[in-house]
Amino acid sequence: MPLLLIADDSMFQRFTLAKVAKTMGIDVIEARTGAECLELFSRHAPDAMCLDLNMPDMTGFEVLAALAAQAGPPPVAVITADIQDTTRQRVLRHPFVTLFNKPLPEEAFKDFLQHALF
Repeated sequence: MPLLLIADDSMFQRFTLAKVAKTMGIDVIEARTGAECLELFSRHAPDAMCLDLNMPDMTGFEVLAALAAQAGPPPVAVITADIQDTTRQRVLRHPFVTLFNKPLPEEAFKDFLQHALF
């Protein structure tokens, strides 16, 4: 089964995303902070990730920079409430990232998972 890492400090957001992924037959692991996200990434090598930008310890931007330094980072869905153009540009400079704004439409998330994992 494909493995998805969800990194968000919001328990509700992690629960919501995990519920959708699990209905698609995807295994899920969860991180509450950016540092925990990178630790789980190193330990489990997930097939795809969901990432919030505003988290404790390390921001999503810092996580993206660390992933970009890896050979062949997984597809990442950045899910944020930030709609600023500068944020969009900063996130989308990474070719492995798809950007979504909150609230995330479930069908768009399912499409991302389908294309990233199957």
